[in-house]
Amino acid sequence: MKIKRWTDDPKAFYQRALPYLMRNEAAHNLHIGVAATLLKAPDRWDTYHLVTVEDEDEVRAVAFRTGTEYHLALSLVEGDDAQVGGILAKLADEFYGVYPDAPGVLGFNDLAERFAVLWAARSGGTYRLRMNQRVYEARQLTPPQGVPGSMRLVTEDDRDLLIDWIRGFDRDAMPAPRPDDQVKATVDRYLAGKRDLRGLYLWEVARQPVSMAGYAGPTPNGMRILAVYTPPEQRKRGYASAIVAALSQHLLDSGRRFCFLFTDLSNPTANHIYQEIGYRPVIDSNMYDFVKHA
Repeated sequence: MKIKRWTDDPKAFYQRALPYLMRNEAAHNLHIGVAATLLKAPDRWDTYHLVTVEDEDEVRAVAFRTGTEYHLALSLVEGDDAQVGGILAKLADEFYGVYPDAPGVLGFNDLAERFAVLWAARSGGTYRLRMNQRVYEARQLTPPQGVPGSMRLVTEDDRDLLIDWIRGFDRDAMPAPRPDDQVKATVDRYLAGKRDLRGLYLWEVARQPVSMAGYAGPTPNGMRILAVYTPPEQRKRGYASAIVAALSQHLLDSGRRFCFLFTDLSNPTANHIYQEIGYRPVIDSNMYDFVKHA
């Protein structure tokens, strides 16, 4: 087994990693989406490191980190238990050498915890579970009935509202809220266009915005739904279900075969409403934080 580094050539990384990731496109929607974004916008993140683990010229795993605020991301790992352990050890050595201050790791099933154990052995620290997540996929939508309103694309006039709502989304759903400058940069990227890469929409009732949802991370056949947020005073009225169903249908009508999203398994309401509108579970994913000893 050997590590191959692709950080200097995102295009080559995409070409090399994609066939492996496409064996389970839904599970790997985040990985494929990040690779596709780097292909079209290599300056999207201030730092990144892209690797494959290969054996006799066959890819057995893919891993990367993008941006100083994000966790390492692991793909599914191919091999028996001993081989998987060896691959994870190589990845821990590789990423600890590049990012010893990385905040944590995201991986499927037990892979993230196994990696966190290896990281702690190298750092002298420990680790803690941040979030249990589930990846969902939808190919056909069932919109909620009786929810008033309609969806529209955001405009420059919405900028202040979007900044406020992205902050709210971060408080509710992110491992740690992003700094203000990053929140504003995120909103400005959505407002700048590039609809093949990303988009942000509002649900309105009587011309008043009541919910938000976006998309990003294109894969060859799909797109990831994200940034789903309803302000507290508008919740429990079906608006999140309505906008996610409408946006997902819009993407399917535009030629995507399916849509994906991640949920926090500690939020039973979100997991229920997404299944009600047609999303089906694919695989579980866990996020661990790395904890340094004082």
